[in-house]
Amino acid sequence: MKISKLLTAAAVAVAFGAVPAMATSAITVVSAAQCINVAHANGCKFDGNVGNQAHAVETAAAYNVFNNTNPSAAPDITLNFLGQTNGSFVGNGLTSGTWATSFFVEFLVVKASNEFVLYKLATPANSGTWNTFNITNKKGVPHGLSHLAFLGSDGFDPDGGAVPEPASWALLLTGFGMVGFAARRRRGAISVSA
Repeated sequence: MKISKLLTAAAVAVAFGAVPAMATSAITVVSAAQCINVAHANGCKFDGNVGNQAHAVETAAAYNVFNNTNPSAAPDITLNFLGQTNGSFVGNGLTSGTWATSFFVEFLVVKASNEFVLYKLATPANSGTWNTFNITNKKGVPHGLSHLAFLGSDGFDPDGGAVPEPASWALLLTGFGMVGFAARRRRGAISVSA
């Protein structure tokens, strides 16, 4: 009897829409026109915020879903949150400036208004420049900076750059092995006549 009451309550909840909706991402790519690739000079523009690891994972997921229908965004990315500036950051409220950290970063997030731009740096760095020129109001005026966030990908070492992935190590060791094998065969094939 108790089970039938629970099933009836569940059926009523479904009928009246009381079932909680699936959570949707608060971070989305703005448009294909404003996101060619994170490695592009203009970066990739998103709605939302990046201020912690959960946001970094959400951003990567939103970008990778966008990549499924926009091949220019390839390849997929992974993001790990390394840190951010806070409200007392020197550039707060400005539209351009410089940044410096005590660690290396692979990705830079420039946050202004309700949007942010994600840039993949050409090489990991611990300083650089930023601007909000791609985050404008309806009149085309850039918004002032809210904060910067610093990210790396899986396998990225903020103390010294990128750490090779296990597959890279395997490929490297296989290559060394093949070179050694070829050298050994060549040495054995040479004969000296007296």
